[in-house]
Amino acid sequence: MSTNTYARIGKLLVKLETGKTCVAEYETALFLCAVQHLQYEKTHQYAYVSDFQGYGGMLSDPQIMTSPELLKLIYGDEVDGDEAASRLRKNTLFGDGNVEVGFKKFALKHQCNHFCTWMDLAPFDVTDSLDE
Repeated sequence: MSTNTYARIGKLLVKLETGKTCVAEYETALFLCAVQHLQYEKTHQYAYVSDFQGYGGMLSDPQIMTSPELLKLIYGDEVDGDEAASRLRKNTLFGDGNVEVGFKKFALKHQCNHFCTWMDLAPFDVTDSLDE
């Protein structure tokens, strides 16, 4: 009989069981958190992939999270104009799961790990995130 526990790593909830499988899945979750950090930095803080789900090495159902500023780059200032048109455009940019508040909290909630260090990623300056 195995004891199941859960660990939250960023937004990832990982089921931990006694044995090697849990260690591998925990390390995968840490790696995916670091990959999000890398994506966030390499896209100049405009996007990252979130909501990884899966088991046994197969991931599915990801959600691309984007900065609200990206809409302005794509559509111009008209995004702030007509409310109905603005809402339609927001829903066309990677779907309903692209939640603005989730994106804005990324730098505040992310916890760097050994993969972030290995990728030479600097921890976020959360004072910048608090001002926004």
